[in-house]
Amino acid sequence: MPAVILIVIPVIAAGGDSDITETIGVGMAMGMQLLMPVLWLLIVGIQAIFFYAFVLVAEGRGAWESVVLSWEKVKPDFWSYVGMFLILSFVSSLGSYACYVGMLLSYPLMPCAQVAAYRWHFRREVT
Repeated sequence: MPAVILIVIPVIAAGGDSDITETIGVGMAMGMQLLMPVLWLLIVGIQAIFFYAFVLVAEGRGAWESVVLSWEKVKPDFWSYVGMFLILSFVSSLGSYACYVGMLLSYPLMPCAQVAAYRWHFRREVT
């Protein structure tokens, strides 16, 4: 929505009463509205790929090595990780509805889930 305000409205205003600028402005608004879900899914996919990377870096591994190991673990069950990320993000966002008081309980769910999944996948191989 901010992109519509910052880009489309000035284009329409600069054109005055011209039909072509109004058409361009409406086309830009529709294009941005169609592009938003694609960008959102791309961001969620990238976050799913990096699911274990932060925990692996905290364990003392290198940055690139952590990303590669995270991708190797996530790749077989990629869509389940995306689904888990979406559900945890939704639950975390619910905490903001009670004047952000619920964030104290719901926001830590994502890091806790990452650590629990990490311990399930990586620590199990050691023993």
